[in-house]
Amino acid sequence: MGDENIGLTIKDIRKSRGYSLAKLSDLTGLSVGYLSNVERNKNSPTVSSLRKIVDALDITVPDLFNNDCSKRKHLKKSERKEIIRSKKEGIKYELLTTDICKEMEPLLLTVKPGASSGEEQHQHEGEEFGFIIQGELTYYVGDDKYHLQAGDSIYHKASDFHSYKNEGNITSISLWVVTPPSF
Repeated sequence: MGDENIGLTIKDIRKSRGYSLAKLSDLTGLSVGYLSNVERNKNSPTVSSLRKIVDALDITVPDLFNNDCSKRKHLKKSERKEIIRSKKEGIKYELLTTDICKEMEPLLLTVKPGASSGEEQHQHEGEEFGFIIQGELTYYVGDDKYHLQAGDSIYHKASDFHSYKNEGNITSISLWVVTPPSF
């Protein structure tokens, strides 16, 4: 990809994140007009502006040059990226795609026996779908408690308060698909 397509790439990624120009403006401190001109390749962003934009979109500068949202992506197990979403012991999240233009976030969640997301339930915008591959996971949505075992699934609005705990004796492995993506 040449420099002439950076603006279009920024626009594609911004839209995939569900951000309006006004939202990106709020996140970067850059004006809507300036950002619009960058996206239409009318202005070339300064290094400082580009840093603000990539930080707000949670990408790197090289991502702007390696972006191809139209192709299918294949990710080998050895290429998975572990993400730090929780500082809790015994919990690991692995991102199952490297596509920066995704509209959903597929994750592999590994929870050791006794580990949990914490005492406090959390919420965010979007939706969540979980499928238990191995072991079991106790999942809380508001006041409701679900004992999920291998083969079980759950779906809920992410705006509902939720949390989880592995109350079993073996490591729980589950597939989660979350919208909107945050990594």
